[in-house]
Amino acid sequence: SYGAFALDDEMAQTPENAYALLDKLWQPSLELAKKELEEMKAIKKAETGDDSFESWDWWYYAEKVRKQKYDLNEEMLRPYLSLDNVVQGIFQLSNRLWGITFRPVSVPVYHKECIAYEVLDKDNKHLGILYFDFFPRPGKQGGAWCGAYREERYEEGKRIAPVVTIVANVSRPATPNGVALLNLDETETLFHEFGHALHSLFSQVHYAGIGGVEQDFVELPSQLMENWAFEPDMLRMYAKHYQTGDPMPDDLIEKIQRSALFNQGFTTTELLAASLSDMDIHTITQYRPIDLNAFEKEMLNGKRGLIPQIEPRYRYPYFAHIFGGGYAAGYYSYIWAEVLDKDAYEAFVESGDIFDRTTAESYRKNILERGGSEGGMELYKKFRGHEPDIKPLMIKRGLIEIPADTAARPAPLDTAARNASIRRIIGQQ
Repeated sequence: SYGAFALDDEMAQTPENAYALLDKLWQPSLELAKKELEEMKAIKKAETGDDSFESWDWWYYAEKVRKQKYDLNEEMLRPYLSLDNVVQGIFQLSNRLWGITFRPVSVPVYHKECIAYEVLDKDNKHLGILYFDFFPRPGKQGGAWCGAYREERYEEGKRIAPVVTIVANVSRPATPNGVALLNLDETETLFHEFGHALHSLFSQVHYAGIGGVEQDFVELPSQLMENWAFEPDMLRMYAKHYQTGDPMPDDLIEKIQRSALFNQGFTTTELLAASLSDMDIHTITQYRPIDLNAFEKEMLNGKRGLIPQIEPRYRYPYFAHIFGGGYAAGYYSYIWAEVLDKDAYEAFVESGDIFDRTTAESYRKNILERGGSEGGMELYKKFRGHEPDIKPLMIKRGLIEIPADTAARPAPLDTAARNASIRRIIGQQ
């Protein structure tokens, strides 16, 4: 099948290994989503006397759950998440982990709103140039991404530094003094794209470069950075009120922490459904005329029991990622990389300091600098000392319950769990 061809040089290696991961997560995610549904149906019935529930009801009542259960209104967070504060927080995190600094630099820009920084290593050596293009405007593509005008490479033994860009479409300034205030999703997105930028800036690969990194490995650096975004110690570092400079109050930080599992059944199930739809159509081994709508419905609702209240994230006619978007038989890589990033972050947690410089240097040396020079699993094992464990991801997404009388963060995984590879865990259980 095309899927077998596409995965042959990825970490997963075969569609069977990708399916094994998706199938292991599917039922726990779906069961959690069903619990979320029942909670929302109860609210609807109390308000209207009717507990029927359609897919378009989900987010309306999910927001009611968020406010009722977590008392979290994102508008109360925005004043503490100014664009400048978030960017400076990311810079401070990078300095604390690796000692790198960011210096504004005057270079040509393609639009007056773009800004650029020279990135300096801990010994003040030049690492590269980083452009930012934050705001939406007519003619600009939507979304957020990290790219490179010039990728890192070596010529005659000399490193040619990369020129990297982070493009976003965050909310434009809505205040009289022109301060852009972000929501949680926009904040997390900047941390995510910055992880990609660090991968490019730190690269020390002589031949293949970032282009040689497996698709199911490339999201590890970006998704790992997201783990710091809303850590209490990190928020205290950068989340300051844009007018008063006061740090975010502890009660707001606590609300962010408590709401981390909000709607995770829905979001995980929706992501898995899209990944399964992608793999299903790309593992057909012989062409036959099919009704795509019927095929999708049979595979998701019939075979796997997807509830009608959760619509597929994408339908085949507009699933651009997998038809010309570079993710054909590869959409699973988002959740695959999340297994890696959650296990990798445990290395920092287990050190006793989420800003531990020794762990960060190992991550830089074995992952960020070498990505594309060896197989992703081999690089990962050099950093972590073992192959990744799926447990941290399942805990983070609420698929494994943590006993109420234990700390919110899991204890270090036992030796047997540490030594279990993704393929062994998901393929044999």
